[in-house]
Amino acid sequence: MKTSSTFSILFWADFSRVKDNQASLYARITVNGKRAVISLKRKVLVSDWDVHKNRARGTTQKSRILNSYLNETYNHLFKSYRDLMAEHKLITSQAIKARYLGKDENNRSISDIIAYHNEDMVGKSKWGTQKNYYTTQSYISKFLLKSYKTSDMYLKELDYNNIKQFEKYLRSYIPGDQIRRLLIFNIN
Repeated sequence: MKTSSTFSILFWADFSRVKDNQASLYARITVNGKRAVISLKRKVLVSDWDVHKNRARGTTQKSRILNSYLNETYNHLFKSYRDLMAEHKLITSQAIKARYLGKDENNRSISDIIAYHNEDMVGKSKWGTQKNYYTTQSYISKFLLKSYKTSDMYLKELDYNNIKQFEKYLRSYIPGDQIRRLLIFNIN
């Protein structure tokens, strides 16, 4: 099996779709000749782009900000590549792109997994069971907002302590339309 690979990052302006004398910027990741392209959602004046350096020319504030953004993007892409190597994962241009965009399996969130589960269970379970899943989703959202001041969390951030805190939250939570606390079983 081939263990060495080639890896490169190139920034380029798409001059084929120039509008108002501005071209859209892209990053191209290449691994072993296979490419993946990421839109940087930035535009540059055609006259300000240096095709040899793949950076904005000049020392204007606009050029410096754009070049700084390109350097940060390069570093983030390179870090994605290094992280995949350290995790002994398959290195492909698509895998690096997914890691950079936060769409790989290491960056799944609680909301992602709940949404997947709820969509998958539609039609497979009765409405009463499905309703309980939605209620649990609501409790998780309220817990994250109250305890962590966020609406979502990455799965890789979860640990036993988070689960125990959620159990404690459920034990003390009194729904607004009910008088009694929730019935919770011990997690041990």
